[in-house]
Amino acid sequence: MFVSEEIRGEITLHSHGWVTLESYQHGQHPQKDLNRSQRSEFTGIVDVFRYKAFTFTFLLGNTTDISKNPDNSYFMDRIIYTYTYGGRLDLGGIVIRGDYHHDCIHLINRPEISGSTWWNAYLVRIGTPGAFYLYLPEGYGEDRNGFFKSFDGRVGMAAYRKPGNTIADGKNHNYKYEFSNLVRYHIAGAHKFISFIDLNQRLWITWDQKQEYKGEVTFNLMMRGRSNYAGIYYEYHFYDSYSKDLEDGLGSIGFRILF
Repeated sequence: MFVSEEIRGEITLHSHGWVTLESYQHGQHPQKDLNRSQRSEFTGIVDVFRYKAFTFTFLLGNTTDISKNPDNSYFMDRIIYTYTYGGRLDLGGIVIRGDYHHDCIHLINRPEISGSTWWNAYLVRIGTPGAFYLYLPEGYGEDRNGFFKSFDGRVGMAAYRKPGNTIADGKNHNYKYEFSNLVRYHIAGAHKFISFIDLNQRLWITWDQKQEYKGEVTFNLMMRGRSNYAGIYYEYHFYDSYSKDLEDGLGSIGFRILF
């Protein structure tokens, strides 16, 4: 039976994501017995199935932290595993993402007094294409005339499942909602290079109505290879009360590959 191209979907299996290596250059972790040193991150996204403007996606990632003791000896501190599945709507000038998100935090060379930490959350984000890594190289490789044309942004909200010490609910956290926003300013674009600044903010609301906030500014310079971008960045955490990270006042230099 003939199925029209207009009504059938397509299994795409298109993969994209980023790899990051980061080194902290200044600032002191609020816990005096723990000083952040390096961080690495890998995030891979697979666009599994597409139907018109809708794409079903799956994300798998991990983040590894290396710290150092007061005697300057280094040790593996913790690893964070992430997986997310959901959908993306590409509506021309607007991108909408809806995901079921899972994070799991494991300490490596420090004792986990009450065990590992994990959570599950329903996450929605909406923004312009240039605020998502998937579309950033495509739009930022061109010159943009006009101040306001050089901005991209997105907003997001997450609703956490109440922790109940099960895999499906979560453990060792007290988060109920999360609100986020990203403002990205395109400084310049050329045939091989792009530069942009990010202002990234996140606000958490706990089940007992307390608040935690994380704000950071990142300066990016990236170069295009044959098909992908890679480059360096400087990131400064101007305020951070997020109890699961606490990078308040820390600055770092990193290298990132977009694929």
